[in-house]
Order: sequence, then structure tokens, then C-alpha cells
Amino acid sequence: MTLSPRTLRNIAADSSLAIILVGLSGPLWYLTTLVMARYYGAQAMGTYFIAWNLVLIITGICRLGLDSGLLRFSAILHAKGQGGGVKRLFWPAIGLMTLVSTGAAAVLILCREWLAVRFGAPYLPMVILFLAPALPVFTISFGFRETIRALGGVKSAVFQKNFLIHLTFAIFLLILAYGGGNLIDKVGMLGLAALLSCLVNLLFLAILYQTWTRRISVSPGEDSFRDLFWYSLPLFVNSILLAFNTVDRLVLGYFTSPQEVAYYEVAARLETIIMLPLVAVNSVIPPLIAQFYEFGNLQSLEMMAQTTARWAYHMALPLTLLLILLAPEILGFFGKDFSKASFALIVLSLGELVNVAAGSVGFILNMTGHQWQVAGLRFVAMIISFTLMVVLAKTHGLNGLACASATGNVLINIFLIFAIWRYMKIRSFARGIMVANISALLAVLCFFLTRPWVGSFGAAGFFLLAYLALVAKSIKKEIESGFDFQKKTA
Repeated sequence: MTLSPRTLRNIAADSSLAIILVGLSGPLWYLTTLVMARYYGAQAMGTYFIAWNLVLIITGICRLGLDSGLLRFSAILHAKGQGGGVKRLFWPAIGLMTLVSTGAAAVLILCREWLAVRFGAPYLPMVILFLAPALPVFTISFGFRETIRALGGVKSAVFQKNFLIHLTFAIFLLILAYGGGNLIDKVGMLGLAALLSCLVNLLFLAILYQTWTRRISVSPGEDSFRDLFWYSLPLFVNSILLAFNTVDRLVLGYFTSPQEVAYYEVAARLETIIMLPLVAVNSVIPPLIAQFYEFGNLQSLEMMAQTTARWAYHMALPLTLLLILLAPEILGFFGKDFSKASFALIVLSLGELVNVAAGSVGFILNMTGHQWQVAGLRFVAMIISFTLMVVLAKTHGLNGLACASATGNVLINIFLIFAIWRYMKIRSFARGIMVANISALLAVLCFFLTRPWVGSFGAAGFFLLAYLALVAKSIKKEIESGFDFQKKTA
């Protein structure tokens, strides 16, 4: 199996679809966050996000790494024409994830009063009563979606992950907001909206699973659930460490207040816009990574990694600079006090840009059998990052936490880049981006020259026009040449 121009075009097409869907979900995200900030208030919003981030961390544990294991095993079995083996692995994995997550939900309900005291959030028990039942639903949704993606349902999986889940949450949020209520009711309504959204999305994924499994072969594979379980064990460790990405909100809530969590959450959500190009790429290429590695084609794997990282960087760079240049104005839409997170937004944005430039490093290692190496590196980065979070959140609050979180983001990406080179001699990060960087600097100059005449948002328009004009030739050349794939993959 090689990386042909046709394969690259398919990656580009599916990634473009993901970008479009994520772009459509952007207004939904803005609407839901704005409703939460303006109607529910910073206290209710912060309380909800404390509870939701607890659910995210517990979900990462309850998945046991089996969702990523299903992605790799199902992709390889499907490529070998052994579709019957997929079903034999899928249902035991789903059953185990359901059992563990249900138990975790029960423990979360029992601990809700204790958690409310620890975080100084008196309305936390109310939202936990709704989010705890959503925990097992949300957990097994990962198993369904990753299997669908491995079987060729990339577009469907991308639609659910990047659009449908945001759409359903927005719909339920608006319906419940229209009903009114006091503060206690408002916090509960946020949890109920999340629960209903999770249930609708699981139903959608279950229907998709039945549709895609009817299309695959019935020939059984040689892999057993024991193989899947032991392969997923280090991925389980990775899931725990990845879930650590959301612990920053809990650290901030512990040392400050739900309102500060709300301010930070808006900044953190805004900076995820930078990740959209890489998220789109990561929605498409993991099955291909597993297949290229399985058939021993590391050259094509390296080319795909560098090309997709470069594509993502070209799109993420202007988004990063716009968030930095317009930080106070953008945050001001959510309420006058939300501009307190301007510095946090700038720091987090720079950290995410490094993340995009690094490329799909975690997927490359996890899909090629280097799960334990990833776990070890994430653990080291977690210790450093968590120490910084506790110290800086306690001493400098919101801004200190942002610096610690961004530092951890940069560290883990550097670690993983070196790990890929050590174990596979592959350069996975974005290369050939000098033109984009110079173009961005000139576009920033254009922003400051035009801002006194047309205002900040008008200058942002000139910034984008200047950037696109300066990088257009480079992008056109890249598309037309196709990087001479026929020669490089021969």
C-alpha cells in the first residue's frame, strides 16, 4: 500500500469536509456559549463546566483505550478483507466499557456533595445528577464512532463528532432556556441538555454501525478480544493522560471560583478554533497510518504526515494571529468581564499553533504499536504540567494557569516528535512553512497600518486578504505539483 495522488486527494476531500462541518458548527458553538454566558450567567456556566470536565476525565478512563484499539484493529481487519473479525471484537469491548462507565457514574453521583464543597460550587450536585447518566452514553459513543471510522465511514463519523453533537446540544439548550427558571433550574437545564444530546448522538451512531457492518465481509480474522485488550492497555494509560488535558479547569476551580472557570473556558474554547484544521486531518488519516505501517511503507507514512501537518499549519496560522490581535474584542461579546481572559487566550493560542505544527504525532505512535512510549512521555509531561498548573494557578490565577497549560501542550508535542524520529526515523512535523510565516508577518503589519482607519475588525479583513494573497502562489504550486508523488512513491 502506497501514498498515491488519489489517496492524497481522498484525504484532502475528507479533511475539507471535516473543515466545512467544523466551520458550520462554529456558529453553533458561538451561539451555545453566548446563551450560556448571557442567559445562564458565569456562575451557572462555570459550575456546568466543572461537572462536564469531570465527566470528560472519567470518560477517558472508562474507555479503557478500547476505542483506539478498535480503530486500529478494525482498520487492519477491514483492509485484509476480514470484516467478520470486527464484530467479534466490537461487542465485548462495548460491553466492558458500558460496565465500567456505569459504575463510575454511580460513584460520581454518590460523591456529588463532597465535590460541591471541594470546588466551592453549591449547585454542582444538581448538574451532576444529569451528567452522570450521560457518562456511560458518552463513553460507548467513542467505541461506535472509531469503529465506523475504521470501516470507511469517515464522513459519517466526522459529521457526528464535529457537527451533530454541537447541533443537538444547541437545540436542547435553546429549548430549555426558553422555559426559564431560577439559578438552580438553570444549572440543571445545562446538564439535561448535555444528557439529551448524548442520547441522540448514540442512537445516530448505532444506526451508522449497523449500516456499515452490513457492507463488510464476513470472513473472520485471527485476532481475539484478548489481543485487542492487551493492545489497548497502554492506550488506556494514554486515555487517562489525555483526559488530563481538561484538568486545568478543575485546578482553576479549586483555587478560584466557578466564574473564573467560565472565563477560562471561553478562552480555551476559542483557541480550539486553531485546532480545527488538524482535527479535520486527524478525523481522516488514523486508519491510513495503521495500514501504511502494517504494510511496511514508512516513506508514504512520512510524506502523508508532513503534507497534512503543513496543510493544517497554513490554515491555523492566520486563525492564531486573528485571535491574538482581536482577543479583547472577541471575548467582549460574551460579557464585559470575559475580557479578563485576553492574556490567557493569547498564550493558549500560541500553544495550540505549536500543536498543529507538530502534526498527528499521537496518532502516528498509537497506530503503529508505540503506545507504551506515548504513555511514558505523556506521564512525564503531565507531571511537569500539573506542577506548573498548581503553582501558577494558586499564585497567578487565570493567567498563570494558561501559561502552565500552554507549556504542557508544547512539551508533549516536542517529546512525541523526537519519539517518532527515534523509533521510526520519520519527520512528522510541518516542513516548508517559511513562506507562510513571512506572509503572516506582513499581514500583521497590514493589520496595524489599516486599523486606525477601519477599526479592528475591518483591519482583520485586510489581514486575511493580505495573507491569502501572499501564500496563494505557494499553495497553488503545492496543489499542482502534488509533491511529485509518482516519483517519491515509486
